Amino acid sequence: MKIRIISLLLLLALGSAHAQLSATAQALLLDKKIISAIESGDHAAAAGLFAQRKEVDVAVPSAVQMEMAKVYYALGDYLAAHARLTDYLNAAAPDSPDYEAAQNMYIELEAKPEYLAYLAQKERARVAARVAAEQERLRPGRKFRDCDVCPKMVVVEAGSFMMGSPSSEEGRDDAEGPVHRVTIARPFAVGVHEVTFAEWDACVADGGCGGYSPSDQGWGRGRRPVSNVSWNDVQSYLGWLSAKTGERYRLLSESEWEYAARAGTTTPFHTGSTISTGQANYEGNYTYGSGARGKSWRKTLSVGEFPANKFGLRDVHGNVREWVQDCWNEDYQGAPNCSRRVLRGGSWRDHPKHLRSAYRYGDSPRNRDRHVGFRVARTFGRDA
Repeated sequence: MKIRIISLLLLLALGSAHAQLSATAQALLLDKKIISAIESGDHAAAAGLFAQRKEVDVAVPSAVQMEMAKVYYALGDYLAAHARLTDYLNAAAPDSPDYEAAQNMYIELEAKPEYLAYLAQKERARVAARVAAEQERLRPGRKFRDCDVCPKMVVVEAGSFMMGSPSSEEGRDDAEGPVHRVTIARPFAVGVHEVTFAEWDACVADGGCGGYSPSDQGWGRGRRPVSNVSWNDVQSYLGWLSAKTGERYRLLSESEWEYAARAGTTTPFHTGSTISTGQANYEGNYTYGSGARGKSWRKTLSVGEFPANKFGLRDVHGNVREWVQDCWNEDYQGAPNCSRRVLRGGSWRDHPKHLRSAYRYGDSPRNRDRHVGFRVARTFGRDA
C-alpha cells in the first residue's frame, strides 16, 4: 500500500511538471512566431498571436512586450500600446537597451489626442458608474442585509413631515405637541421589523451584547421580537453590529421614527383613521375611532406577520414598544431629561390609542420589560 501511494505521488508530480513544461514550450513557440511576424512586417498577425500568448500562464519576456508596444503603436491601437509599455517599464531594468526608447514612447503616447480622449471617456464612465452605484445604494425601498445574521434593512427616502398630533386627534396627549415641521435631509436605512431574538442571540453567540440572554417569557425565540432589553442593553448590540459590519448602526431618532412610521400619512396610524387586529398586534378588546374589537394574543408574535407601510416597514404599530435614541421631554418645547428615554409604537398589551404614530412614552434606560424591544437604523457613507 505504501509503495502504491508513493507511486501515485510521483505520477502526480510528473504530471504537474509535464503540464508546466508544456506551457513553457507553448509560450516559447508563440514568442518565436510573434517575432517572426513582426520581422516580416505582418503587424496584424503579430497582434493575433499576442492575443493567444496572453492566454498562456507564463510571463511574457520584456523584449516581446516592447516589440508589441511598437506594433500596437503602428496599428494606432494606443491603449494596447500603453498597456505593453507599462508592462515593459515595470519589468525591464533601467539599463536595458530599449528602456530609454520605451520611456520616450510612453511620454509621446500620453500626449496623443486619441489617448487623452480615451482617458477623458474613462473618467466620465468612472464618475457615471459611481453616481449610478450611489443612486442604487440610496434607492428608496431597496432592502439589504450587511451580514447573514444582521437585521434586514430598507432604505427610507429623505423628506419632511408634520411631527406630533393635532389637538383634535382622539387619544392625544400633551406630550405630542406642538405640531411642527421636521425635515429628514438624507436617506437612511431602517430595520424592516424589530430586532429578533435570533439576531440578538447571534450577538451573544459571537461574544457580544455583554453575554446577556433576555427571557422570552416562554413564548419562543427565533423570529419573535427580542424583548426584556433596556436602552442600555441595546447600546451593546449596536456596538457589536457596527463592529461586525464596519457600518454605523444606531437607534432611530424620535423624529426619524415618526417619519418612517407615518410613511407619508397624516392620520393617527399609517393604516388610516383606525386600526384593526388584522393590521397589528395589540389589546384587541379596545377600539379606536370607528374600529371594531378584535383578537388579543397577549404575547408577542413573529415579526412581519402584518402588512408593511408604504416605506416597507412592518410592525411599527404594536408587538413591542421600540426604544429610540432621544432623551425624554414633556413636550416638543421642553428641556430634555436623559434619566428617561423615549419609546414609540405601542405593544401587544397596549390599547390602540397607544399605537398611534404620534404617541410618545418615556422610561428609564435601565428598565427591561416583556413588551419593550427596538428597531435599528443605519447611516450611509458621508453621514456616518
